[in-house]
Amino acid sequence: MRRFSSTVPKVAPLSALLSGFKPSSHALLTGEIDQTWMQGQTTFGGLSAALCLLGARQLIADADPLPLRSAQVAFLGAAGGPVFVSGNVLRRGKSSAFVRAEVSAAGGVATSSTLAFCKSRPSRVDASYMAPPAADSLPPPDACEPIVKVLGASPAFMQNNFDLRVARRGTADGGNGPGVSTWMWARHKGANAAGGVDGVSAEVHLLTLADTPPPALLFLLPTATLETFPNVSSLTWHVDFCDEVEARRSEANGWWLIEGRTETARQGYSVAAMTLWGHSDGWGRGPLAIGRQTIAVYI
Repeated sequence: MRRFSSTVPKVAPLSALLSGFKPSSHALLTGEIDQTWMQGQTTFGGLSAALCLLGARQLIADADPLPLRSAQVAFLGAAGGPVFVSGNVLRRGKSSAFVRAEVSAAGGVATSSTLAFCKSRPSRVDASYMAPPAADSLPPPDACEPIVKVLGASPAFMQNNFDLRVARRGTADGGNGPGVSTWMWARHKGANAAGGVDGVSAEVHLLTLADTPPPALLFLLPTATLETFPNVSSLTWHVDFCDEVEARRSEANGWWLIEGRTETARQGYSVAAMTLWGHSDGWGRGPLAIGRQTIAVYI
């Protein structure tokens, strides 16, 4: 299997890639996705979702932008190389907007999404019922092994673009619900000291980052690695942001914490959940994002 350099890039790969996407006469954005962002035969799903978000922002560009609240993403087919983003505004009100955005390649639509953007509003309700990890229950990032050492290998998009450290693997307890949980410290390669990506909005880099952990069920197979484990492929992904992303973009102290939880695996499909947290100083405010995913498992 081809090995990739672990050298920290001077410019974050996400920033370098997205800088090449430009508006064109026939699309909201047009650009090219190289092999370093591939997951098997298609583009890494988190990047496809981020491109949909960037396209949607082209349609609702305001001086006072509406925060992203929810994204529903369907991965319909393979894409790589030259791609373009198209879409339209489904509804626009004073405090919210719903936008459809799609990533397409020569073979047709590869990723389709519906994104909801909504202003914050005053409310007497302010609560989070999701339990953060105990402060001393997880080792710090520097004490955790990179995912490639834990699993023996990792896909091109992981090795080239992300730094993932396994803090707790394959446990049936200590998570935010039933299932098998894996906790990971995560950041983009080339991230700044606050865990962000220079030149890229917080919502875009976090939507990309949230999809990085492999299914938690993978860690239950002691002899499996991503080099031998059968292919897994996401069908759908739903992500809800629990807070305004830009307001919490600097709380990560260089790292973000992601819990990936496999809830069921049956009949060739797995249902998984995701929770994204900032640095421990911000855990009292609850998670920043919560997601659910349906994954085809070829085993």
